Amino acid sequence: MAQSATILGGFGTASGDYLRVYNDPAGRALWLYFGMPIFAGTGPRHLVLNYANDIFVMPQAINLVKRPAPAIASARSNFDGSVTVTGSNFGGDSLVYFDGIQAVRSTAFSGNDLQGSLTVVPPDGGGGQVVQIMVYNGDGQNSTFASLNSPPTYSYPNGGTPQIQRLSLASLPAGSTGMVDITTQNTAFVDGQVTIGFGSGDITVQRVWVLSPNHLVANISVAADAVAGSSEVSVISGFEVLSQSNAFQVLPRNASLPVISAVANANTAQQTIYPGVYAAIYGVNLANVPSNVQVTLGDQPMTLQLNGATPGQVNFFIPANFPAGTATLRLYNGNIAANPMAVQIDVPPPAIQGVTNASGVAYDAAHPAFSQDVVNVYVSGLDPAVLGNPGRLQVTVNGQSMPVQSITPAANGQTQITFFLTQGYGGVLVNLAVVVDGSSSAPINLTVR
Repeated sequence: MAQSATILGGFGTASGDYLRVYNDPAGRALWLYFGMPIFAGTGPRHLVLNYANDIFVMPQAINLVKRPAPAIASARSNFDGSVTVTGSNFGGDSLVYFDGIQAVRSTAFSGNDLQGSLTVVPPDGGGGQVVQIMVYNGDGQNSTFASLNSPPTYSYPNGGTPQIQRLSLASLPAGSTGMVDITTQNTAFVDGQVTIGFGSGDITVQRVWVLSPNHLVANISVAADAVAGSSEVSVISGFEVLSQSNAFQVLPRNASLPVISAVANANTAQQTIYPGVYAAIYGVNLANVPSNVQVTLGDQPMTLQLNGATPGQVNFFIPANFPAGTATLRLYNGNIAANPMAVQIDVPPPAIQGVTNASGVAYDAAHPAFSQDVVNVYVSGLDPAVLGNPGRLQVTVNGQSMPVQSITPAANGQTQITFFLTQGYGGVLVNLAVVVDGSSSAPINLTVR
C-alpha cells in the first residue's frame, strides 16, 4: 500500500489516517483525504503514489476545478415558454440539458456561485412529455453529482399534433442549389436545434434558419450526379419528428442554369457578411451577359463592384444601413435567374474603445502590459446576443487566442471584456483584436513586456 499520495508539484498530500484502503465489492481502492491550497490553479494534475522504495505516477488522475458541482434548486416555466433554472455553482460556462438535448440559453447567466440562474428555451417536445433537467459545467461536473436519483423534471404543455403545412420548393435539377421555405403548425422551433433531411445522400442541407416557432428557411444543394426521383422531407426538432413522403423531386441536370454555390465576405479574412462591405457570390453561369447582371438582397437592388461580374464570381456592395438578419439573395445572369438563396447578414464586428489593466489604468507607452496581466477591453457595437453565448467571442493577441474571463455591460453602451494575458512579448507592439463569429474588429497596438 502507498505510504502517501501527492499531487505533482508537492501539494495536496494525503498520508496516515488520510489515506485508507477501501474494500469495494468490485475490488480494492484507495480513499484519499486532502485539501487544495488556493494557488493550486485548475485543470488535470498527475498523482504521485509514494511507496517505501518506489513511486508510481498516475497521469491526469485529479482534475482541479474552481467550484463544486452545480446543484439545481428549482426549475420554473415562464410565460414566454422559456424555463429558468436556479441553483448553486452555475457560471457562464454552464449548459442546461433536457433528457440529454442541450437547451438554447435565452439570457446571460445571472447571479453568483451561491445562487445563480440560467434561462433557456426547452427543445421541442410533445404535450405531456416529462423530461429530466441537468446542468453541466465546463469543467466536466454536472448536477447529477448531488441528485443522481432525483433530478428535477419539466413537463411539456399539451398542444396539437405537429405537422408540416407548406414547402416552398418541391424540386431542383441535379447540380443546383436553392432555398426552401417551410411552415408548420404546433411546433416550437428553436434556432440551433432543428435538422432537415431529404431522404437522400444526394441532397445536402447547407444551413437552417429558424425565423419563428413555426417557420424555417434552409439552403439545399443537389449533387451533380444525383439520380432523378422523389424523396421524403423530414424535420427533426428536439424530441419531435415531422415528415412528408415523396415531397421533393430531383430533376435532370440543366447545364445552362446559373447556380449559386456560396456567398461570403469578399474580404477572405472576415468570416461573416455585414453591412458596409462587399460580398462575393461564387458559382457557375453567374454572368452570361456581365453588363446585364442584376443582384437583389431582401428585394433591394445591390450595386455591383466595377468589373466584378464573371461567370464564376459576382461581387456586390451591402449598404451600411442594411438590416441584420436573414435576407433572400436573387441573381439574374443576363439571360436566366438563379434559384434564390438565403444569406445571413450579421452585425459588424465591435470597435475597441479602450484597454486598461485590472486597476482601471489605461495602457500606453508609460504603462505597458505584462505577462499574467488581467486586461479589460472596452468595445462598442457588440452584438448583445454574445452575452448569452460567450463562445462566439475571442480576444486575440498577434492572432493567438487569450482566455476570456468575463463579458459584462459597461457605461455608455459599451461592453467590458476581461481576459488573461498568457505570455510576454519582450516590450514590442502587438495587435490586440476582438473577434466575433470569426470576424475581427480593427486591431489596436498594445505594448507587452
